[in-house]
Amino acid sequence: MLVENLVATVSIVLAVAVVSSLLAYYRPDTLGDGAPSGESGLGEMDAGPGEEDAGSDARAVRAALWWAAAALAMGALATIAYLWLDGLLPERSLQVFVAIGLGSSAALSVAAAVVRPRLRLAGVPECVTLNLVWGVGYGLAIPLILQ
Repeated sequence: MLVENLVATVSIVLAVAVVSSLLAYYRPDTLGDGAPSGESGLGEMDAGPGEEDAGSDARAVRAALWWAAAALAMGALATIAYLWLDGLLPERSLQVFVAIGLGSSAALSVAAAVVRPRLRLAGVPECVTLNLVWGVGYGLAIPLILQ
């Protein structure tokens, strides 16, 4: 039974990773990989004429891969954390984990809505969307499956 639950959990983690990477791929300007717009981090600074599309596509792919890796790592951590909490508090683990998962998702969404505009950063809808996807996927679906 645990093996079937873990297979379903891996499916949830992969789904969250795919949604995260697609959002980052289509919105690399707001959910980039951390490199400045003119620099990819690989030593290339300025693109020549006609190379802007290739540079922006490479940036989008890097952003998508970065967010997919982050989602996979967070999914593994969420699964391990829930299994640990279930061993610690077997009768209340679901309620505690869901409260922590959805509560932190809501708090991070509010923080993004308040802080990003003050720092003159775009991407509030993208951040809120990622928080909701990760909160529902990792904070709600994983504990319900592993229960």
